[in-house]
Amino acid sequence: MATLSTTIPTDGGTAIIIPNKPDPLAISYAQLHSHVSAFQEKLAQLGIAPQDAVSITLPNSYEFIVAFLAASWQRAIAAPP
Repeated sequence: MATLSTTIPTDGGTAIIIPNKPDPLAISYAQLHSHVSAFQEKLAQLGIAPQDAVSITLPNSYEFIVAFLAASWQRAIAAPP
């Protein structure tokens, strides 16, 4: 059975491009997987359990993407405003 965490490949292809000025941010699948996994572990250490609501009050950014996916990987409810 596939879960969200197993659907992100861990190869070196580009997963996300954020067109920041003057330097765009390009994140590989491996980097994305690593960042989301690390943040998911922090959520678990804080006691976030499946079905807990996680409020995400970040602007649209790479950090928002990581927080949203990490909450989902923890099987919590990602709740942006």
